[in-house]
Amino acid sequence: MLEEILKHESQKRAAVRERKAQVREVLMAKKEELEALALPELKQECTSFGITGQLTKQARIEMIIKQWQENDGVDKALAKKARDRRESELSAMDKPTLSGLCEAVGITPFVKELVVERVVRVEEKAGRFARPSCEMKKLPEEDAQKAPKKTDMVDALLANEENRKREKELRKQEEERAENKKRELRTMTMDELKKQLTKHKLDATGKKEELVEALFLVKVQEDALVARKAELKSLGADKLKALLELNEIDVGKGTRADGMVELFLATEEKIREIARVYEVKVADAFIKQKEALEAKSTAELKEMCASHNLKPGVGKDAHVERLVEHLKENGLSETEKLIAVQARNERYAELMKMDTSALLQLADGMEINTLVKEVMVERVMAHEEECGPIVMASGRAKKKARKA
Repeated sequence: MLEEILKHESQKRAAVRERKAQVREVLMAKKEELEALALPELKQECTSFGITGQLTKQARIEMIIKQWQENDGVDKALAKKARDRRESELSAMDKPTLSGLCEAVGITPFVKELVVERVVRVEEKAGRFARPSCEMKKLPEEDAQKAPKKTDMVDALLANEENRKREKELRKQEEERAENKKRELRTMTMDELKKQLTKHKLDATGKKEELVEALFLVKVQEDALVARKAELKSLGADKLKALLELNEIDVGKGTRADGMVELFLATEEKIREIARVYEVKVADAFIKQKEALEAKSTAELKEMCASHNLKPGVGKDAHVERLVEHLKENGLSETEKLIAVQARNERYAELMKMDTSALLQLADGMEINTLVKEVMVERVMAHEEECGPIVMASGRAKKKARKA
């Protein structure tokens, strides 16, 4: 007990000595700061403290320091010094240590807006908001590696003519099949046509020829799907699996060829649907641009036509049509930029509504660093100012008991 008492007294004396040394250091720093001031600046400092009269520089410095002490200047300076020292200690820590310190006392170590911004930025680089492709990746052709044979120009022209005739004949056969299919559909009654369209969840109203055309398109799509399935099945299981892996489609263990075909077709249709939705957005953007043009006066439209070297035509409608055509030919990239910005903003709002744990899981999966050292340091400092210093004990962070 005597040893503990002596140790405690020694620590108290050391603390007093350290406190005196710190106070002395603070006072010396304040004195040097004031001595470095010019006389006009020193007078202005005296005025701020309510010190007046004709005084020497040394007297002014002494009175300012005395007033500064009475306003708890020393304690405030010591507190700032301790805060700066603690901030340096925290800044020297690595991110995992700081993160563990934050989590141990329930401090959120990240800023949600920043995490969302970083996720959106990575997705943007990956092309999420750009014009989507409507085509799946294809396996490289086996004959692509073979060097092309040198052919005589006449032979090449003859081969080209033969191919042209073959394609023409194929188109003719296709047209004949289509006409035969339509003729077959025309033999159906209105009720039969409507039943078929209703079965496919399509609009069954209109004249008979309109119903025939609608059902014909359905049949064409069905035939194309059957042909596509046959084409994919002909590849075999190994090539099918390679094709799915090339398009980043997850293939479970033991999936048969039929299952892989269905997976590929489902993904292909999904990609085409995304492309169709995008085209609708482009069309809507042009409609809005057309409406904006229609709201302008004839003189403004004529001036716009002249600025784009377009013949203005006669009448407001002609001006609008020519400007819209010019936009479709030359303004597509700008329209796509606007659509990309809109899609980016929508994605940002969607991620902000996401549950925090799900958002962090998404960011981790994308290998995004969600921690910012400056944020963690600032939040730890704010916590310690309110609840007292956090000390590391037995490898875990604990809150130090606050002194009265």
